[in-house]
Amino acid sequence: GKPAVAVVPITGVISTARDGFRPMSSDSLTRRLKSLSEDEDVKAVVLRINSPGGTVGAVQEIYDQVLNLRKSGKKVVASMGDVAASGGYYIAAAADQIFAQPGTLTGSIGVILQVGNVQELFKKLGVKIESVKSSEHKDIASPFRPMTEKERKILQSIIDETYQQFVEAIVQRRKMEKKKVLALAEARIFSGSQEKA
Repeated sequence: GKPAVAVVPITGVISTARDGFRPMSSDSLTRRLKSLSEDEDVKAVVLRINSPGGTVGAVQEIYDQVLNLRKSGKKVVASMGDVAASGGYYIAAAADQIFAQPGTLTGSIGVILQVGNVQELFKKLGVKIESVKSSEHKDIASPFRPMTEKERKILQSIIDETYQQFVEAIVQRRKMEKKKVLALAEARIFSGSQEKA
């Protein structure tokens, strides 16, 4: 029955499902944020972020829910810990204000998709993988064969589009010129003091 400030920790690698490698679930976070948006006693929310980022879809779900939290009239503050980079920074951008320590690692505005290739290893082991598929690209990014140029272009187009979504989120939420964001959005990390400058 009294005005309250809620603290929501966002730690570790973020994905839609919780498991041993990715303890932070966007499903549980979005439920928590939605609940806080409906709680009339909660006047403000502190997002305590200590995360290097995570999967694009999971990060965007949380980002959207932070925007909904603000629309419900709550003040939202992002408090960065040791690291709030990539998706961690993406989420922070949705807040009204961002706080960081001088030594906080942040930034890393970019998107990456890594595809391993074990073809040569399997060849040495005498293992051969055969694929039966319904269409040409069903096994795109298969680790059992080289990637074709056509497949590389498809994946690059997805990475480029997702990167643009990230950049636009920063432009809109931080009220920065796109030219300035693009100059900083080279996927490098910054310290908290560098980011402020």
